[in-house]
Amino acid sequence: MSKQAFPAGQPATLSAHDALRIVRVLAARSENVAVIAHARMRKHQRRISHADILRVLQKGVCVEGPNIAAKSGLWRLNVEGRSAGELLTCVVEIVWRKKLLVVTAF
Repeated sequence: MSKQAFPAGQPATLSAHDALRIVRVLAARSENVAVIAHARMRKHQRRISHADILRVLQKGVCVEGPNIAAKSGLWRLNVEGRSAGELLTCVVEIVWRKKLLVVTAF
């Protein structure tokens, strides 16, 4: 069994509590939140604003993960919360302590 290489600085283990704390710190600054192409398409289809995503990332709860994403090797988690009266889930990956990548939102 080979040892998986993690991106620079990323820990081999991460609790939901610690992951959510990092998400909230990063989401406090909009420039730390990048929405990838798939998520931009889903935002448009589902009429989700960037402000909705930020609100959920800043105030929501972790409902799944964190787990290591197969393709990127980054920590991924689902954050769920309410914005504009609607329940919203954001799937995010943590570029370790630098940025959040929004993978999708529903």
